[in-house]
Amino acid sequence: MDAEKVLLTFVVPRSEKELVVDILLDGQDLPGFTVTDSQGFSREHSEYSLEEQVAGYRGVSRFEVVSEQATNSKLLRALEQGLSRLPIYWTVPLLDSSTTHHY
Repeated sequence: MDAEKVLLTFVVPRSEKELVVDILLDGQDLPGFTVTDSQGFSREHSEYSLEEQVAGYRGVSRFEVVSEQATNSKLLRALEQGLSRLPIYWTVPLLDSSTTHHY
């Protein structure tokens, strides 16, 4: 496994899911990515809708991308430009992975 590989995970509001998919598919040189719908919980509810405040969470889309660190930096810049802000994200070193199955 290449030691330079990282797992980038980031979260955006569900309303931005399709925009982010377009950004990821448009010239980012990625072999693929995963997106799942999740619930985001926070103590800061100032930007929550009334429905979200009652439910106690915000609907978000969570993206996971395996890439090299250099690609990761380029991708974050593209996301910041396309979304007009940087999404909540974190990166961890990828120690091992398998790519034997194609979905």
